[in-house]
This record gives sequence, structure tokens and C-alpha cells, in this order.
Amino acid sequence: MAAPTIKTPNIVDADKAGIVSDTGTLAFNTETDSLEYINNDLSYVKLNPTSANMADTVVARDGTGNFSVNTITGSLNGNASTSSSTFGNAGTATALQTARTIGGVSFDGNSNIVPETIKSINEASDTTCFPLFISASGSQSLQPLNSTNYTYNALTSNLGIKYLTFSGGSDPSGTETIIDIGSDGSYQDSNYIRIGGGGRNIGVFSGGATFLTFNADYNGSSTDYVYNGSAPAFVIELGVTKGFLRYAPSGIAGNPITIFNALTWNTSGNVDIEKGELSVSTAGKGFSVKGGPNARIGIGATLVGGSVTVNTTAVATGDVILLSCTAAGGVQGFLRISAIVNAVSFTVTSSSALDTSTFSWVIVRPT
Repeated sequence: MAAPTIKTPNIVDADKAGIVSDTGTLAFNTETDSLEYINNDLSYVKLNPTSANMADTVVARDGTGNFSVNTITGSLNGNASTSSSTFGNAGTATALQTARTIGGVSFDGNSNIVPETIKSINEASDTTCFPLFISASGSQSLQPLNSTNYTYNALTSNLGIKYLTFSGGSDPSGTETIIDIGSDGSYQDSNYIRIGGGGRNIGVFSGGATFLTFNADYNGSSTDYVYNGSAPAFVIELGVTKGFLRYAPSGIAGNPITIFNALTWNTSGNVDIEKGELSVSTAGKGFSVKGGPNARIGIGATLVGGSVTVNTTAVATGDVILLSCTAAGGVQGFLRISAIVNAVSFTVTSSSALDTSTFSWVIVRPT
């Protein structure tokens, strides 16, 4: 850039006289006793330096090398070192002066960090803990939630749940619901609760019937059950119209069970023994049958003229009626069932027309 051309000294105004160039005038202001450079557009700069923050004045450092300023516009190269506040954004930075902790991990800006996840602290003395869970919403941050309907007592290990609902899909095959309590972790194709292994299960068939098993696992096939171990297997099934007590002798674990119905019952209240016998194994114990009107057992029937008709709706054609004389009367003869009117009555006749004996009776129905 070419140096300015120096012209003849000129009086700028009454208070200022100075040297004129093609860009402005260097003058001394007699009012302020200051040297000024006046541009051609009449803007000026006071040339007497000062460390104070003054407009239109050349800046000078004070005795400690400091000066005051409002705003400096431009690029700053090097490190900023000041006890005052610095505003704006730095062009570059290598690290934070003081590291900060984010999510439990110290961060100073030198490298990426992975904040810590939620910490699980052993709390064995709290009697009312609230298990945590997260929302299924994908737009929500994974903040832990809790509910007073779901509590845990650390002293007793009791888990309190107001409502517990299970839906299909917990089985590895993805088709059934299984609650597995302390078992070996194996599964079969059914909805059931397995308790402690050993083929001890409570379950529900697809048709709605319920089953309870010992040493038997339901496998959902035509064989129904397989042995869990080698011991005999027992099954109780509760159907819509019928119930079963079923059993099988000892077998081989994993093999299909050929199961037998020991006892069945239905909605009419009938109980059938299909396999084995019904026995009373304790002396002094036995069977009791309800007597009364329309019963299958009765006492105090007395012959008149050698015969008597007993009314009871419990009798049916083909029944076996057992008679037992309880008090002899008249001329005794041999008793027989001479007639049965289905669901109405039966008639007992003696071989002696003079027989007036009293007897008891029991009706037995063959199947």
C-alpha cells in the first residue's frame, strides 16, 4: 500500500490545526489537549492512548499489562486465559478444563463414553420394595417405572401381585403358556403349571378340561401322556361332563402311557369303578346308605296275609332286591319278590299266607 501524500499544514477548525493527507488530517485538539486523526468523513480517533474503556481512543496497556474493552471482533489464535467470563463459541477445543460426570461416567471431551445403566443394589431389609419396569412405547425414553400393585418383601421373599395374566408364547415352541416352578425346564405341548418336576403338572386341554398329573406329562398327541420317570403314573381329569381318576403301572421315562380309568363320575352324580375293586380296609368301617321315602334301602316292611307292596321310585325293572327278616310273625314262609313296577313299587310275597313277619330291604342295580 502506498504511503499517504503529506500536504501543507492546514487549520481544520478554530480548535484544531494539523497535517493533512489524502486520507485525513492529523491534528491537535486544544480543547481536550489530545492528538486526533480525523478521517475525510470527519470520523476521528483520539491518539493519546489509555487503558480505560473509552470510545474512539487508542488502547494502551496499564502498568500490569491489562486494558479494558467491551467487544473485540476477529479471530483469536492461541489459548484464552482470563478470570472473566468468555461468551460465544470456541473454534476448536481439545478437552474440558474440568471433567463432568454423565450417567455415572466421567467425561472430559477427549473420547466417547457409555453412561452407566441402572444399578441394582442388594436391599435385604426392605419390607416394601417396588419392582421396576419400562414402558413399551418406542418414543419414550427408557426410564424405570413402578406400581403399588406390584410389590416385593425382601425379608420374606414374598412377591405381591394384584393381577397375574399369562398369554400364549412362553413355551419355546411359541404356542402354549407354561408356568415352570422349580422343574428341570423341559416342556410339553400344553397349557399348564409344572411344580417341581417329576411329572407334577396342573394343566388345561384345548377343549377346556383340566388335568392334574404325577409322573406323567401331557404331550398333545393321541397317546396323551408319557412317563416322566419309571414310577406308576396317576392322572385326575376334570371334563365338562365327566371326571376321571386314571392310573398306569410302572414304565420307562419318555414312553407313552397306557392309562386306565380307575374311577369316573359324571354330572348326574354317578360314580363308576372301572378298574379294581372298592374295599374297606379298616375294621369297623363300612358303607352307609341314606334311607327314607323313595330310597334304595328300607326297614320295617310288614307282611299282611303273606304279602306287602313297598312304594319307592328308586326301584327299576331288573334290580336285585335283598330281604332280611327283622321280626318273625305268624306262620313264616319263604320270601320272594313277586312283582316290580318300574319307578313305582315292588311286592314281597311269602310262601305262607299266614306270614306276618317284618323285614328290611336293599335295592342293588346291576350295570
